[in-house]
Amino acid sequence: MIRVLHVLSDTNIGGAGRLLLNQLKHFDRDQFLIKVVLPKGSLLKPEVESLGYEVIETAHGADKSLDFKAIPEFMRIFKAERPNIVHAHSSLSARIAARLQRVKARVFTKHCVEGSGRLHGVLGNSLSTHVIATDYASKEALASSGIKPKKITVIINGVDPLRELSDSEKLAARKEFGIAENDFVFGITGRLEPIKGQKYFIDAAKIVCDKYDDCKFLIVGTGGDEEVLKQQANELCIADKVIFTGFVSDITDVTNIMDVIVNCSDSETSCLALSEAFSVGKPAIATNGGGNPYMVTDGENGLIVPIRDSRATAAAMEKIMQDKDLYNRMSEMAIKYYQEKFTAEVMTKQLEYIYQGVREREN
Repeated sequence: MIRVLHVLSDTNIGGAGRLLLNQLKHFDRDQFLIKVVLPKGSLLKPEVESLGYEVIETAHGADKSLDFKAIPEFMRIFKAERPNIVHAHSSLSARIAARLQRVKARVFTKHCVEGSGRLHGVLGNSLSTHVIATDYASKEALASSGIKPKKITVIINGVDPLRELSDSEKLAARKEFGIAENDFVFGITGRLEPIKGQKYFIDAAKIVCDKYDDCKFLIVGTGGDEEVLKQQANELCIADKVIFTGFVSDITDVTNIMDVIVNCSDSETSCLALSEAFSVGKPAIATNGGGNPYMVTDGENGLIVPIRDSRATAAAMEKIMQDKDLYNRMSEMAIKYYQEKFTAEVMTKQLEYIYQGVREREN
């Protein structure tokens, strides 16, 4: 049996944590003995334990990639657990500790496009025996930083399918958010920070609202820009059209009541919100930043627009609203894309294959 330690520094449940939870549901437990190392107080702990996995808590390294106090702590854990593979998610401290403790197989997942400079390449080659990129843009950035291409494998983020609500459930969910049965709903999901581009989503909403009355715009999530974005909607006189949901622990309802999922990010890897929306047949409008063009094929399962271009985003919204046949075709393709490329099971099988190969090469 292959012993694997996953190490995350997150105290909240972000993209890396959600990704790991999706993987943990599908690992072959007859082949892999997996434990998860988390900082004390992490919201991921009960979620991981509910899936039947052991959690090892650390006193240091919370929400930090590099914490020098965490390195000896990780080394003690690795010495006691004797893992065949340490899989670090953004934790530089864990990678340093694994190298110092002479763990032969050290896997690192790059969860974002940014931060792939020359130092990143030097560290990647030295500390990691294998690097996983979650989209092809990240792979290119990693290779450009100097990481050996043979070390890099792309595994697109996968998710379990959302439950599709019944018509009556959708009506009830719409009513909860003040959305009429015939309103066309665009939704954007993610932390409310500048890089996610909600500002351009609201600007596009204003353009569309000046022409159409029967539409609503859902903004799902929380973050530092929440009050700024609410003020923007107020100043544009569309506060009654833009609905801020706040933090949503289960995105099943909000995704089901969207007609279209929108991604306005400057830079994105393989977006979990897109995959989840595809699973229930929601086409996408997404920027051409990062990994979006590898998930959305323009005119097939959605439309691609330039980053920071509210007018292009609004034009795409209008196009989908006006062309029901186009919408239906893209909805069907969204489900097909999900089933072929973006399931959690497909993702986890690819990761298991990496583990087996890494272990064989290191023996």
